[in-house]
Amino acid sequence: MLSDGRRVSIGEFVDEHMEENPGSVVDGIDCEILPVDDVGVHTVDLETNTTKKTDIDRVSRHEAPSEFIRIEFSNGREVTVTPEHPMFVASDGEQRPFGNAGNKTVEARNVEEGTFVPAPRKLPNSAAAVELSSESHIGKEKDVRLPETLSSELGEILGFLTAEGHSYAGSAHEIGFSNQDERLLNRMDRLMNSVFGMESTDTTNAAGTVTKRWVSTKLYRWFESNFPEIMETARKKRIPSAVLGASEEIIRRFLVGAFAGDGGVESEAMAFSTASDGLARDYADALSKIGVASRIHHDTAEDSWKTYVMGDSTARFVENVVEPADERHEKATTFAERSNETPRHHDVLPTGAARELRELRRVLGLSLTGKYRPNLDNGYGVQIETVEQELDRLRERLRAVRTALDDAETLGEVRSAIGWSGRQLADRLDDVTTSSIHYAEEGGYDVERRQTLPVALVRRSVTHLRQPTTGLVHSLNRRNCGITA
Repeated sequence: MLSDGRRVSIGEFVDEHMEENPGSVVDGIDCEILPVDDVGVHTVDLETNTTKKTDIDRVSRHEAPSEFIRIEFSNGREVTVTPEHPMFVASDGEQRPFGNAGNKTVEARNVEEGTFVPAPRKLPNSAAAVELSSESHIGKEKDVRLPETLSSELGEILGFLTAEGHSYAGSAHEIGFSNQDERLLNRMDRLMNSVFGMESTDTTNAAGTVTKRWVSTKLYRWFESNFPEIMETARKKRIPSAVLGASEEIIRRFLVGAFAGDGGVESEAMAFSTASDGLARDYADALSKIGVASRIHHDTAEDSWKTYVMGDSTARFVENVVEPADERHEKATTFAERSNETPRHHDVLPTGAARELRELRRVLGLSLTGKYRPNLDNGYGVQIETVEQELDRLRERLRAVRTALDDAETLGEVRSAIGWSGRQLADRLDDVTTSSIHYAEEGGYDVERRQTLPVALVRRSVTHLRQPTTGLVHSLNRRNCGITA
């Protein structure tokens, strides 16, 4: 997906640019390179962990390898890349959670199942108005009021049409919408009248489904020119690029309309259902534009797709997409409240966070409870909420230790303040053994020697205790990017 909302096949995209600009193509080593200046993509600034838009400087194409690697993520998305393609992963082996110090890249062929990778929590939107193409008036055809820019009302219309709409070109040209819900039918009527100044022609079938038709050749051509993605059959429909490149409010209103038609509130989930695999991916992209995480599931029996809202995004989704007038709103709100009380395993820091939390407990003189042992044994991530709660407890312990250290005078008092064993204390002092610690506490050595031990310990301890949460706090403070498995 390009930064203006267009979705392109990378191979076709590069080939077309090089065919259009053959004189600018530069030969590289087993590759061809072309400078470009008219297109952008989404990327991540790894220093700030923010997702942003950036211009493409050049594109290239290389000699194809004998095989490719397909990587599937836990949210149902996948990528196909060359074997040597660098993939970002969490550098768990360094005992640091994911942050700017916790990244590394590995070749795609070396990515292992269960590896933790970064995923954006929210894709950037655009505040600029999306301009629409005009449509000439031909002969005596019925005139229609056509908007010059994409508005939130038009965004909602496009959501309705993506989910339950159709287009038809024959002796007459029409844009249609079918439903049995009187509220939605009336809503679509009001929107079409407000945006285009048009009234519908209605028919009702034996099952009670009402089909609203807005008959106009000019309107049909205008939709075909500006939103060709919805002028397809159900299996080929996509979200219009103009919508995905628009403001957050327009995307939100699009999702309101789409959820009214394609959405469902199940017993344990909320989802968009569609016959189009491309549309399922588009729904996931649109949701990421409003900060809602999702996963895609393919129902092989029905050959259909569902884009599910992730548990920790449920409340945000209900607030932004499920209208209070929707008869499903109460059920959705109840589900969101229940979901907020349920920890979700996908919103995690890598396994290394468990290792670091255990080490912090040791440093602060706290016993290990076995709480994080399953994470380490099975390679599980640690829920961010759990990490936050544990860090709060560790900070409180740290304050207590520092206060006790300020009042400690003897070696025994220092060790007691921190809660370290003699061995832990000796490990943190140069050229000091466990036996010498106990010997000093029992009155051994001369007074001067006994006094230097606690002084050195206090200095080293306070310095050390100021540092321990750097990695975890870094990951938690920069919440624009998350982790998925």
